[in-house]
This record gives sequence, structure tokens and C-alpha cells, in this order.
Amino acid sequence: MKKQKIKVLYVDDNPRDRELMDAFIRNGELLYDCIFAGSVAEGKKILNLYRFDIVILDYNLGDGCAFDLFNDVSNDASIMIVTGTDQENIAVQAMKKGAADYLVKDVAGDYLKNLPGAINQAITSFYDQGGQRR
Repeated sequence: MKKQKIKVLYVDDNPRDRELMDAFIRNGELLYDCIFAGSVAEGKKILNLYRFDIVILDYNLGDGCAFDLFNDVSNDASIMIVTGTDQENIAVQAMKKGAADYLVKDVAGDYLKNLPGAINQAITSFYDQGGQRR
């Protein structure tokens, strides 16, 4: 029986980070159906068209921040922040708003090695809690 792909929206204004994620998915042969967005505005458009299992957001986006997209993500999708901004107050605020996790990017892209486990954990705990964000 073939496993169903995890539907992912990855929003990051840095083209290099989007390319790293895309290559990581392809090279790791991960079962992700991933759509990429480069801004809050683009993310909002995509969220109006498709449903996702998880939405991964960079915190700092050229036209806003990750929190600008939280209300656009359907309540039945998990949210994860993956960012270069290692600030405890932002991480706490993200968790209070309903993010499943907050990962800090490193320049070399080594954080991607931990991403599949973090995604699986975020989705599993999300559904274990009834599949609804606060």
C-alpha cells in the first residue's frame, strides 16, 4: 500500500532557503507534496486555494511576518516556524498562537536533517490533540 504524501506549504522570502528545502525533499525522496511561497501575500493566495497538513513559515518575511499568516491557515493544519531568528520571546509567542514547533535555521542548512522528524512530530501531536489549533 502506497503512503499518502504530506501536504506542505513552505513560506520563506529567501530563494536560497526555498531551494535548499526543495532539494532536501527531492534528494531525500521524502513523501511531501510541497508548494512554495515567497511572501505573506503569496502565502495568503495559496492558502485560499489549497488545504495543507502543515504550513512551515519563516518568521521574517519581506512583506510581514509569520504571524500575519496564522489566521489564514485552516484550523485543521499544523503550523511550524522555521527561522533564522533565534529569539525566545518570538518562540513563546508562536507557541501561544498555536505553532507546533519553532526551529532555528543555520547557514549551512543542517537544520533540514531534523525537519522530517519535527514535521512528523508536529502533525502527530496536532492530531493527537484533536486536530484543531487554539
